[in-house]
Parts: sequence; structure tokens; C-alpha cells
Amino acid sequence: MLVRETPHNAEIATEALDLFITPTADRFLRSNFGVPRIDSRNHKVEVGGAVIRPLSLGLTDLRAMPHRTLVVTTECAGNHRTSLSPLPPGEPWQGNAVSTGTFTGVPLAALLERTGLRPGAVEILAEGADPGRVASGRDERKAPRAGAWRSRASGRSRLVWDGEREMDRPDCGARIRAFGVVPVGAIRLRR
Repeated sequence: MLVRETPHNAEIATEALDLFITPTADRFLRSNFGVPRIDSRNHKVEVGGAVIRPLSLGLTDLRAMPHRTLVVTTECAGNHRTSLSPLPPGEPWQGNAVSTGTFTGVPLAALLERTGLRPGAVEILAEGADPGRVASGRDERKAPRAGAWRSRASGRSRLVWDGEREMDRPDCGARIRAFGVVPVGAIRLRR
């Protein structure tokens, strides 16, 4: 169910809520900005900053690392927004901005272990490839998300590359995602 054309945001059909695993074509889609166009064969994820050994990893490199497939439910923090009065800013979700899928990936902790964090590192900044203007109207930037490194390195946050082939959907835009488990929801960045 289309919520907004540009950027593309859509809820799942009500009948799909009864399924344990939401089919890829039916998953809800939340986009803050336009869809990045990435050549996944040559794209690299860079891990740098306050690390001892910076890394540059492609999809093949990530797939060669120990990984797990998890069943993950994602829900937009603004789900059911239309039930509020007055209607707050944001996408007018009616209650179907939630999906469950399988995702395969490498724990962020494993990447940080390979790089060796320097003493004094305080946060991790994940920068997506989908640039746009943030809600505050500041300059264009690449959808950064920061968080305390200890909580991000807990083993629950990971770089994922497969979500039932979800990343092959043209409206998803990327083959590698950063999934960060946070108290209020999940943060997804397209890489």
C-alpha cells in the first residue's frame, strides 16, 4: 500500500500481517531519501577512523567471513501514526509498517575485532549511500547514524547482505545494509 511515491514508502497489505515471514515483494519499505544506484560488484564498505587496521571490504569479502542468518522483525517507529491527534510530522503510517524477514550477515563486533579499536573510541558512525536533505534542512549528507560503540558492538548489530533477496528489489537500492539494534527500533542504512 503506497504511502508516498517520492521517496518511496509503502506499507504491507493487511493479509500479509498474518504470515510469519513476510514475502519480499510485500515487505514494508521506509525511505528517507532517494534510492542509491550502486554497482554491487565493485562497491566497498570502509571501516576506518579510530581503528588500528582500516578495512575495505566488498560483498565477496563479507560472505567469506563467519556469518549467521537471523529472523528479524522491523517496524517503523512511527507505525500507527495516523491514530494520533493532531497528526505529527512524518509518514502517515496506518499500522502496516512492520515486516518479518530473514537476513544473513556478519556481526559488527567481528569487523571491529579485525580492525582493532583505538583506546578512546566513543562511537560508531554508519554512513549510507543514499544522500539527501535531512529533516532539519541542513546540508545534503549520506544518512549518518551514530551510536555508542559498546552497544553497537554487542553482537546483535550486523552488516547484512541478503534478506530473502530483498536487496535485489530496485526500490531497495543496495546489496549491503547496516542493521543496528537500538532500544526503540532498528536502523537500516543502504550501503
